[in-house]
Amino acid sequence: MTESKLETALQLVDAGIPVYPLQTNGTKPISAHGFHDAALDVATVKRWFDNNRRFNIGIALESNHLLIVDIDVNHKSKLDGLSSYRKLAAEYDRLTENTYIMKTPHGGLHYFFRHPTDIHIKSTALCKFSEPKLAAYTGIDIQANGTPYAGTTTASGCYQAIDNGVTSPLDSAECLSGY
Repeated sequence: MTESKLETALQLVDAGIPVYPLQTNGTKPISAHGFHDAALDVATVKRWFDNNRRFNIGIALESNHLLIVDIDVNHKSKLDGLSSYRKLAAEYDRLTENTYIMKTPHGGLHYFFRHPTDIHIKSTALCKFSEPKLAAYTGIDIQANGTPYAGTTTASGCYQAIDNGVTSPLDSAECLSGY
């Protein structure tokens, strides 16, 4: 038996991961402030997900110093993020498969990483960072605000956790230290 969205949201909150509701069958936040409204308050989370059992779950990333390397494939941009990620991983040995990973409805991947607390990361396309050598890595975005969580369903499919032994975003590998 699969757990309910409420049970999943409460498990995340219990682990210290703030959650917020996303539209049913989509990834847009319900509230006007999106990930800024993410909560760890059990009563608030129960109100959101017990009253609206079909809402999807979003998680806030910044408060836990998490970022996502978002690999786009089968994307409207036609960019091949998977090839770019393989090149990037070969150059930077700190990118690893031993981290929390989600498969997106279009076949892309979300690699979760922890980053040092003294670094502020903004969500953007990797090729738009100020570092010129990153311009070649197209089809990769950095997400640092919020993201749909595993189990989120859309018209295109479902976000799914990859079974690689890492079962929580909080157990993700560290990146960026020393750069």
